[in-house]
Amino acid sequence: MIDREKLTGVVLGGLVTGLLISAIALIPKSRAAQIAEFFEEICISNHYAQPTESLAAWGFEAVKDTDGSPLWVHPFTATFLKLEPRRCGLDTLAPLALSETQARELLRLLEAIVKRRFPELTYDPNAQMGSVHKGGAKGPPAHPSRWGVFFFAYPDWQESAGSTLFLVAPQGEPL
Repeated sequence: MIDREKLTGVVLGGLVTGLLISAIALIPKSRAAQIAEFFEEICISNHYAQPTESLAAWGFEAVKDTDGSPLWVHPFTATFLKLEPRRCGLDTLAPLALSETQARELLRLLEAIVKRRFPELTYDPNAQMGSVHKGGAKGPPAHPSRWGVFFFAYPDWQESAGSTLFLVAPQGEPL
């Protein structure tokens, strides 16, 4: 014979556990984690000529940049994506720039991505702008064969705060 109290306890315990697990699974990624994912899945995929899902499938909306060129905006993360023949960039701008904490989280995520995907890139000590920055490059400075990944965040610049993350390919090699 089944003890009803024990059965009820097991069922309720399972229900509570299931609800907690589903709530944890449904917590959205941080803004920094989403931007890092965009970089890896969109910019790096394009770099290797492995097209990703459509930008709209990632939640980006098409707009025109001030010069009339195509620009994509991700409303949830307030991130701008620009794909050009040799460059893929993700930017944030004031008043929705990355905070210092978000910038440092993104830098940590990017370091792991670059180490894994581009181990041939070496630290570029000249890639400095803002309070959070890092660049990795290959090739001599100012040479057409130079390429790399660069991240600059300047959350402390008040009304001019922002960030830029970009992958640039060597001249003559489109992304």
